[in-house]
Amino acid sequence: MSQETVIVYFGCWGAAGHYLWLPNKNTLYRHESDKLSIPSAEKLDATALFLPHPEKVGAGVITYLPAPNLTVLAWWGNNPWDERGKVNSAVITNGDVGEIALWQRFVRYFPDLSEKLKQPLLTGDHGNE
Repeated sequence: MSQETVIVYFGCWGAAGHYLWLPNKNTLYRHESDKLSIPSAEKLDATALFLPHPEKVGAGVITYLPAPNLTVLAWWGNNPWDERGKVNSAVITNGDVGEIALWQRFVRYFPDLSEKLKQPLLTGDHGNE
């Protein structure tokens, strides 16, 4: 039996302000993200948990979370709606998914948004040495 695809975008979409977004451009609020075991916006926003350090625009890291069975691709900058420092974005999906498959899923479910954002370059460095 195949599992339904869960995919969420974290970041700015159409204006400054970081939120969790569903493909239909509805905001995913904390109580809803908790039900899906998706990290909250607070845990995704400019934290060392999912982002490469030091901060470098366009750099990203992919992280698999086995307990909730989620993959997070998080990166710095490259957002046309917010050019302040410490701007970051993430795509979260279910399953253990590689970078290419995850970005393809993002393009499929968020076509308008993916046209405006550049695919991050993976650094593999969380800075936790």
